[in-house]
Amino acid sequence: LVVVLSIVAVQAVTLLAARGSDVAEAYADLRRMAMRWRVTIEAAAHRVIARLNREGGADGRRGRR
Repeated sequence: LVVVLSIVAVQAVTLLAARGSDVAEAYADLRRMAMRWRVTIEAAAHRVIARLNREGGADGRRGRR
């Protein structure tokens, strides 16, 4: 199975994986969030990135971009 992700989705998966999961699990989490929120994976990725930036990101620094 080949999955093509947008840059924003890759960024979200990378941030999620940095919080302690592997890439496949992080992608599955992002996909579940998108389905639960009834939005595209890209829209979910934007939400995840915004939330993690508000919370301080994967490395604990606030406002990281």
